Order: sequence, then C-alpha cells, then structure tokens
Amino acid sequence: MKKVKSFSRRLSLYIVGITSVIFLIAMAILAVYSHKLITEEAMSSATNMLSATINDLEKTLEVAEVNTEDISWLLKDHVFSEEYLYNITRKVVEQSSIITGAAIAFPPNAFHGKYYFSPYSYRDANGQVQTKQLGNEDYDYFNMDWYRDPAQTKKSSWSEPYFDEGGGGVLMSTFSRPLLDSNGNLVAIITADISLEQMSEKTNSIRPYKHSFTLLVSKEGQFIGHPYSYEMGKNIFDDPELKDNEVLRKIVTSMLDGDSGIKSFALGRDISFASFGPLDNGWSVAIICPYRSVLERSTVMHIIIGFVFCFGLILLFIVSYFVVKHLTQPLTEISKSAESIATGNFNTKLPKIKSHDELRQLRDSFDYMQTSLVKYVDELKTTTAANERFESELNIAHDIQQSMLPQNFPQCDEVDLHALLIPAKEVGGDLYDFIYRTSDDVLCLAIGDVAGKGVPASMFMAITRSACRFMSGLNFSLAQKMEKINESISDNNNMGMFVTLFHACLHLKTGLFQFCNAGHNPIILVKPDGTAEFLQEKPNLAVGLIPDFKYEMQEMHIEKGSKLVLYTDGVTEAEDKDKNQFGEERLLQWASNPQVFETAQTACDDLLKTVRAFTGPVEQNDDITIMIVKY
Repeated sequence: MKKVKSFSRRLSLYIVGITSVIFLIAMAILAVYSHKLITEEAMSSATNMLSATINDLEKTLEVAEVNTEDISWLLKDHVFSEEYLYNITRKVVEQSSIITGAAIAFPPNAFHGKYYFSPYSYRDANGQVQTKQLGNEDYDYFNMDWYRDPAQTKKSSWSEPYFDEGGGGVLMSTFSRPLLDSNGNLVAIITADISLEQMSEKTNSIRPYKHSFTLLVSKEGQFIGHPYSYEMGKNIFDDPELKDNEVLRKIVTSMLDGDSGIKSFALGRDISFASFGPLDNGWSVAIICPYRSVLERSTVMHIIIGFVFCFGLILLFIVSYFVVKHLTQPLTEISKSAESIATGNFNTKLPKIKSHDELRQLRDSFDYMQTSLVKYVDELKTTTAANERFESELNIAHDIQQSMLPQNFPQCDEVDLHALLIPAKEVGGDLYDFIYRTSDDVLCLAIGDVAGKGVPASMFMAITRSACRFMSGLNFSLAQKMEKINESISDNNNMGMFVTLFHACLHLKTGLFQFCNAGHNPIILVKPDGTAEFLQEKPNLAVGLIPDFKYEMQEMHIEKGSKLVLYTDGVTEAEDKDKNQFGEERLLQWASNPQVFETAQTACDDLLKTVRAFTGPVEQNDDITIMIVKY
C-alpha cells in the first residue's frame, strides 16, 4: 500500500517558507530605523498631554473655587437665615457634577448662639443629594484643616486629602473660602468638596502608552491619583522605591517644589521617563511612560511594517496562487459534482483522483455520501407519506371527538350554561356533557378526565361519555348511575385505564343539586353574594378501577344567582416557565371576581385567558376543560 502524501503538509511548507523570508527582511529593516524616532515623538507627545491634563484639572478645581465665591456673594443679606443656608448648599451640589459636597461652617456660638452650626449638603453613594447639620461633639470641625487653616490665615486654601468620616463619607479634598465682615472678622467658612476618586479616575484615564500612568500628588506629597497599588491619601515618601532610587527621589522633590520638566529614571525593571508640572493650588501631576511601552506604538514602525507586509502579501499571493491552483484542481472538479448532486442529480459521476492523499479520501467520502443520500431520500419519502397519513387520521379523529361534545347549550330563563375543551394534543382524554330534561326541568351535568393523553385516552373518553349519556335516560339514582357506568367501563379494562368523573343533576325549579364526585377535582360554588368556595365532597374512587365500588351521592340546595365552576386538572396544573402551577388558590381568587360572570360563555373565555396569561409562552401540557353554570 502506497504511503499517503499529506496535501496540507505540502501547502503549509510553501506558505511558511515564503512568510519566514518576508518576516526576517521586515525585522532587519525595523531594527535600523525605529529607536531614535520613537523616543523623540514619545517625549513630545507626553509633554503636550501633560499640558492638556493640567488645564483640565485646573478647570475642575476652578469649579469649586468659583462656587464658593458665588456663595459668599449670595450670603451678604441672608447669612443668618437657616433655611436659606441649607437651600444654597443643596443647590450648589445639585447643579455641579464635580462638587460632591458644600458647607457653610460658622464659628462657635456665631449663629444664634449655637456652638456648632454648619449646614452641609452632599451626594450620597446612590447619587442622591442629602442635607444635614455637620458639626457636633463627634465631628469637631473647628479642629479640622479645612476650617482651621482659612480661619487663622483669613485666606482661601485647598486641604490635604482626607476621608470625611461623619460628613460626605468619601476620600476628598476641600476648598475653603473665609467669609469676612466689613471689619475683617470671620463670619463663616464656605467650602466645596471634590471627590478624589473622581480626580483619580480623571488622571487614570490618561495613558498615552501601554503601561504608562499619570500620578497626581498634593503639595505635601499625598497620593491623589494613581492607577496601581498605592492608596489615595498615602504619602509619596512612604514609597520604598524612593529609598534606593536617587533620580526618582530628585524628580519627586522637584514636583513638590513646583518645578516642571522631563527626566528619565529606572522604575523596577523598566527604564522610564516622567513629564511633570505643577497646578496653581500647589498640587503636581506627572505622566510616567516606560520606554518598552513607547517602542510598541511608533508611527514609523507601523508605516514600515505596512509596506513590508503589503510587499510580502503580494509576493505570497502570486506564488501561492499558482501552487494552490495546481494542488486544488481536483477540488474544483469535486465541487462541481457536489453542486450537481445538491440540485437533485444523485447519479452525477465523481471525478477520478489517482493520488493517494486527502483529496482521494475526500472523493471516496463524497461517493459514500452520494450512495447514502439516495437511500436516505427514498426512506424519507416513505416516512413522510406515512406521517402525512397519520396526521390526517389524527385531524379526522380530532374533528370526530369535538363533534361528539354537545355545542347547543340550553336556552332557558332558569340556567345559563357554557363549556369548552382544549386538548393538549390533536385528541385528548377530557370530556364534558349535559342533558336538559324538559319533562322534569332537570339539568344533568358531567365532566371528566381520562388518565393519559392522545388516542388511547380519546377512545376511553368516548366510551365514558356514551355511558354517561345512556345512563342519564334511565330511572336510577345518581349513585346507581355511577355504579353502572363504573361496571360498564371496568369490564374488560385490561389496560388499567380510569377516568375521574363529576356527575350531577340540578333541579331548576327547586334548586336541589345532586352530585357524585368520582375522584375528580372539587368544583367551585359561587354564591349570589359573590363568595366562592370549593364544595366539600365525599371521596369516591375514580371510574374504571374497581367494578363493584359503591358510590355515594350528595345533595344540597343552591340559591338562584349562584354559579358552578367545573374544570379538569389542566386548569389548576397549568405551569409557567418556572414550573409554578396555576393552582386552586388562583382559581378560587378568579371565581371571587363577580365581573367575570356576565354570561357563562364570557366566564369560560375569561378563565381560559387567565390561565394562558399565567403560563405565557409555555406549551400546554394537559387537556383543559371548563364548564360554567349560572343558575
């Protein structure tokens, strides 16, 4: 047997060999031209981005400063109006997404003799603006930097980062502006808070290169924004990297001194450069970029790679085209044959392939598929014809079963009756029946549910319905009729099938209601006042199980205006997508609504609609039968 030669191996060797040559040429060119251009462009880009970052941060800080100035003008005539003070701090927070809190803090006993008084509004974790009185023994704002420093110096200032426990509950920095009277005495300290988390998010989003980051520190060296492991509010001099890195220590010192510039330094295993500059409030920002990240994003590198790659693609395309065309010629012929087979020409001849490789195996597979397809199509035609005949017979059985159920509901002044049956399959095992005997003004009712579904259940249903109708015309008590029906159905019941059955007679002139329940769901009686309840019934065995079972009949009088709700378990056991059942409680709740009983037909339709609204898109899993009687 000849050794099979691999088509995929031959094709891969051609492509990989040519691609490797092109790749080596490209790498040699990139090594010559890249380094110098990358470094110069990276530093220029970082400097421009630093300038834009400082401007953006200055605008953010300016919002807080301007708002405190506006408050100081608004307080000239309302400084001792408590309601006005709360309203103005709230409006400041509501009107600015940057400001997370605003306060007006008064000196001890300065506001109507109150030792602590500082109306404060802030945005909580849910984004809602809350208002409270800030000062108390647990929150002594007189000793806090944001109050103490401007109170002593009579000058506006930004506080160092702090976590405002008891106030806004976030890490923040506060801008404080002293409000002085005409004699230069302190009236109040007006503040505006900005969230350092927002400032950190703003700086963290500035990453000109992969692995680069932006560092924001306060005038005393506390971290405000840093994307990695540093904690906001931690002093930068606590960083162990500064102890052993003299260059980095000099950069940090220059930042805190308010200097600006670009310097290179070692950070871990990377050589990086930092472009840094100060903000007007004494904070400082730096953009730090590792050189290894900068080298990855060179514009010149992309241009050179583009030219080399395009040239390589053209060369690879030309060579591969002729090679692949030669190797795949048999595939073209097989493809044409497959298209012919797909249009129904199952006897199309496949091309001959002499080589012993995957193409030969593919051709043999198509040959096997062609033979199998012809056989499958023949079998499918036979199966389809049989299924069509079976479906036709089921549809006929459905029509026959539905025609067996009475549809001419009684039309008289004493009673309004309507019923419906919705099988889960083409045919079902539920049944209902009624006979209105005009001779003695008696309405006989029956509703049942055969154990099972489909054709066997439908046949058992037809037998049961015929037995009920036959017995209705005989002069027996209701219990005797049930026993006769049970004997008739139990006879030769080798399959062990049974049916739950509710049989009743309603004497329309007297309201006497005689009934016998053979294992069926309890029916609902709705009284004239709208009260709905399940009838308390004596337990009787389902029909068809024991031939000589003795059934017990019950009777009661029902008032005019009452309604009877008869149903099968397809109603109460209907399930939604979560396998929850409709249940007797929901059914009883539905029956307690007098508006649904306008007519017996509207009540049937409304109950079916209610069940389907509960189940939603879930497919019906059991036959549903409903009978409504309005007396």
